[in-house]
Amino acid sequence: MWWGACIVERDDWTRPEIDQAFDYVIDRTRLVALRVAPAVVPDGGSLTLDALVLSPFETAPIRLQACGLDADTVTPIRVTDPSCFSVPELVTDLGVAPATLQAPGFEALSDRASCAFVADQGLPETCRLTFPLLAMVQGTDAEARASEPFDVIVGLPAPVEPLLTEADLSLGVPETAPSGTMVNLDIIWSPKRESAILSAEVTWYVDVGRLERLRVTRLESGPSGWWASNQLRIPSDADGPLRVAVVVDVAIAQVGSVEPFDRRERAWRVETIEVTP
Repeated sequence: MWWGACIVERDDWTRPEIDQAFDYVIDRTRLVALRVAPAVVPDGGSLTLDALVLSPFETAPIRLQACGLDADTVTPIRVTDPSCFSVPELVTDLGVAPATLQAPGFEALSDRASCAFVADQGLPETCRLTFPLLAMVQGTDAEARASEPFDVIVGLPAPVEPLLTEADLSLGVPETAPSGTMVNLDIIWSPKRESAILSAEVTWYVDVGRLERLRVTRLESGPSGWWASNQLRIPSDADGPLRVAVVVDVAIAQVGSVEPFDRRERAWRVETIEVTP
């Protein structure tokens, strides 16, 4: 399916939707993705937190904060609400990305009022607690921010191995290309194991030029993995390195002990085309 045709087929597009669909040029400081790995971690487990910043300007290191990790069972507001970052006593400064975080232990989390233990599909009793993560970066032009929730599964025996990592992605772009030409872009995701994928999509970003498809496209399943393609029209006045970045998001369904919890996973790749006059 050619997703660019959606603009013609729909008659209910709003102006913001149209603007967002074509908002793929890296013309300002953009914090485009946050990643927590593994996406499902037990109490006391270790997480790696990272973020992707794209900018035509110099940027400072990405700063990370979490909310509610050290809070008592009774807090001024719900710690799953990003507005909790306005309450200083709820905020934990994690330093700069990438950062490693040790999740609170069983005793610290199991007594929380929001921790309701349930057993599902033969798994041990667990409770799922959600915490917001905030990333901030200062560019020469402006500050960019992004917030993303992450989960700690209290009572989970072991972390769930990620299905999507940067090593599983292959972004195909030409090493060089003349200005004013059209080039093919391809992304392939080769999962580590078979699983029930609810959805898989890729978000494209480029330094300059025009993409033939929308900013967000679906990945299709094939014999060699999941894939998507796009085409980039390079401007006639372009010269030098041109970045192509992709952010892949997948939604994974719960399937017994193999995939004990539904979750979303994310990874990205950035490659460069050397444009010649």
